[in-house]
Amino acid sequence: PRFPPREPPADDLAAYVSEGVSTRAYAESAVIRLHASATEAARLVSPSAGVLEPVDEHSCLLRTGAGGLDVMVVHVMLLGVDFEVVEPVELTEHMRTARDRLSRALGDAP
Repeated sequence: PRFPPREPPADDLAAYVSEGVSTRAYAESAVIRLHASATEAARLVSPSAGVLEPVDEHSCLLRTGAGGLDVMVVHVMLLGVDFEVVEPVELTEHMRTARDRLSRALGDAP
């Protein structure tokens, strides 16, 4: 061979590449607990959009990235499942801002 072989960067190369293109490539990253099984969530989240980790039979963690936290809010909302922000805590403030904006648009808030 023209170069010495080296150890692969991970045991699961598909998961390594998926995390690279869905999370590490972006300025912002987040961990979101989805209230859906990993099997259900896999129908909503492509490997290029995030990495799923089962938590139990009713929930999973989504590790994902985006160019900004406001984009992340929209991305997570479009999944159509209930969720909780695990990290970063700053994402919750962006969600509150989006909630308030929607409430004003609907005439629900002053």
